[in-house]
Amino acid sequence: MGLYYGMQTGSLENGLLRLEYLKEGALRLVRLMFGRSEQNLFVELPGVGWDTPHGFYRLLGGHRFWVAPESIDLTYLTEPQEVAVEVIPGGVRLAQPVDLHCGLQKIIEVQLHPGEARFSLNHILVNHGPKTMRVAAWAISQFALGGIAALPQPNDKTDPGGYLPNR
Repeated sequence: MGLYYGMQTGSLENGLLRLEYLKEGALRLVRLMFGRSEQNLFVELPGVGWDTPHGFYRLLGGHRFWVAPESIDLTYLTEPQEVAVEVIPGGVRLAQPVDLHCGLQKIIEVQLHPGEARFSLNHILVNHGPKTMRVAAWAISQFALGGIAALPQPNDKTDPGGYLPNR
């Protein structure tokens, strides 16, 4: 078990990648490293954030789970300090408690692929509140400056008019 600016972390490793996540403080993936390297590919922003009507929102860096459309009362809520960690096949399931302000619960399932420098994320947004909401899961990864990313994009249309998203 490690630390990320004073917060407990857990990690997943497959010999090719090491991925660290917070076990407290916020729902975040905070470090991504190749093999035995100690160089974090994610950006580290432990002190960056801003005041909101709900308190100070901390970016922290790494990978986070937001809610779209962006709004002060859904996107910028202060995060619960607790993170429930459950081991699942090939990875972990990280869950925040239900947010008492809006009734939403955010969950990230992380799985490393054996023998590959690859991992999968599944973002789950559950509404435990009394009212229906029209929102979407919004996943954001922040990488350190100076790298190169190769992100293959599909060209196929998902509908005859080509108006719906294809990624």
